Amino acid sequence: SPDVEVARPADAVMQQGKAIWEDECSACHRMDGSGVPRYFPPAQASANLQQTNATTVLHYILAGARRAPTDRAPTPFAMPAFYWKLDDEQIAAVATYARNSWGNQAAAVSADDVAKLRAKLQFGPGSTEAAEAKTTPMSRPGPNTDAPADTLSSDNGTPAAGRAAPAAPAASASAH
Repeated sequence: SPDVEVARPADAVMQQGKAIWEDECSACHRMDGSGVPRYFPPAQASANLQQTNATTVLHYILAGARRAPTDRAPTPFAMPAFYWKLDDEQIAAVATYARNSWGNQAAAVSADDVAKLRAKLQFGPGSTEAAEAKTTPMSRPGPNTDAPADTLSSDNGTPAAGRAAPAAPAASASAH
């Protein structure tokens, strides 16, 4: 298909996006968008970034992403979610920057596009994610963590992985 010509995003948006990229994205995806082979995908020449519809990249930025844990790699690589840290304008700016840097070319993303997807994903106090965070004690693996329930997470990546955790102490009600 022939390349679709898109208008160059505003300089102010690109500058804001670059600053956010430097602070939040470059440690994994690198300043030049090259990523880290086998670990963090490149932004340079990324089909996901250059799609006409920016929903995929916005979803990654808002909700994060992670590889599935495996026996060989029980602690998977993950991209953090930024829905709680960046507002709609900031996410639009960094997405626009990535979609138009390192040879990429795609339409600018608007804060309205981000707001619409954010509303569909329903982050916040009533979300499933918030409910899971409240009900999952992080001191012991459970159904909302990467390790199988009732195993010792300290054993992950060792031949003892999957070993049963000792029983949790019963809550004591003492009246003093």
